[in-house]
Amino acid sequence: MKISNPDCFQCYCKDCSVMKNCSDEWLTIINEKKNYEFYKKGQQIITEGKPVKEIYFIHSGKAKIVSIGPYNKEQILWLAKPGDILGLTGIGGNSNHSSSAYALEDSVLCSLDLKIFLEIVKQNPDLIFDIVLFFADELRNAENRMKKLVQMNVREKIADTLIYLHNKFGADTNGTIEVHLLRQELAEIACTTKEQVSKFLSEFEKEGIISINHKSISILNFQMLQSMAGMQKVEV
Repeated sequence: MKISNPDCFQCYCKDCSVMKNCSDEWLTIINEKKNYEFYKKGQQIITEGKPVKEIYFIHSGKAKIVSIGPYNKEQILWLAKPGDILGLTGIGGNSNHSSSAYALEDSVLCSLDLKIFLEIVKQNPDLIFDIVLFFADELRNAENRMKKLVQMNVREKIADTLIYLHNKFGADTNGTIEVHLLRQELAEIACTTKEQVSKFLSEFEKEGIISINHKSISILNFQMLQSMAGMQKVEV
């Protein structure tokens, strides 16, 4: 698919850490040096174990970050949206990617050579601060989810996963979560099986908590979903 090179100075992705925190001088350099590529839904962006050569920025679309565990079982670690950065966890150590990334939908990603990115980071302290806050937030959310998933039953895990998706990607005026995932992908987030996901989503729908239209899930009773997951309020 032919796409035009996104212009950093006119980029509509207002959540991009680089655009928000770099000086015009460095933004000009980034605009000249960056690469951009279209990824089809399901296409691999980053391969776990491969050397880190570039850092990726989601311009449009969404991605899932996964790791392969025992018995080659895939686990979704976190999900990414426009403005998020991919590949940073591979910096340092043996400089290999610690996880893989795949496009959840047709997406456009910008990328920068690792050496150029590191030089930009050194010269823009606000960018460092923003990246630290981003990963601190993601780590805190991941820790909280892991603690809860260990103690939750399957029904609670799936309710919690729907809340996570709602908080990460938002929903339209009908309550439809703005991301479409396969039942297997939902299972990989909730640490359960595809069969259990299908079972409890059907139960939630019968109870009037959600409605389902193919891969689209709409939350009809958010308060009930929170109660089901043992939450007192929406986590941001």
